[in-house]
Amino acid sequence: MNQKIEMPWYKYGLISELSEALLGKSPQFGKTALEKLIYLIQEIGGVDLGYEYRLYTYGPFCAEVLDDLDFTEHIGGVSVNYVESGKGGYNIIPADKSKELIERSNDFLEKCRASIDSIINGFGGLYAKDLELITTIIYMDRNAALSYQLLSVERLAQLVYDIKPHFLLSTIQEKVAELIEKRFLKSVKLD
Repeated sequence: MNQKIEMPWYKYGLISELSEALLGKSPQFGKTALEKLIYLIQEIGGVDLGYEYRLYTYGPFCAEVLDDLDFTEHIGGVSVNYVESGKGGYNIIPADKSKELIERSNDFLEKCRASIDSIINGFGGLYAKDLELITTIIYMDRNAALSYQLLSVERLAQLVYDIKPHFLLSTIQEKVAELIEKRFLKSVKLD
């Protein structure tokens, strides 16, 4: 019995594309930043990549994203290097086959170009910690919207603070206000 396995080349191409686009733009394009940017491409950009995120230590997380990163590295689309200086972590950069994977995924990438570029331009220069806060706010907002809850700015900020107490409540409220201004939130009722 021959079964054909469909490879999600568009995902490997997107990871390669992000590594190219964020070279020199991101303070450190590592695993956490990749997770968060792909989450934003799905949630804010409206691109259905099929990833299912859950709330985890550093905000929304999907193990499949890291599996796809590992495979993309395995086939030469990116290089993932451990960073020993500073806060550590990883740095994802283009590798030998990066352009080839981008070309192979060109139809998908061009179809989603506006959304991908919008996320890269709006969020690509942020630190992973900032992305953690933004994506946690959006994750909590989307969960409230799914259950048809309307939240005040204060209530959404408090929900985020309850799970992310290492951020100041005032910082969370400011970020919520910014996301409302950009029309990225769905559950917040304005007074």
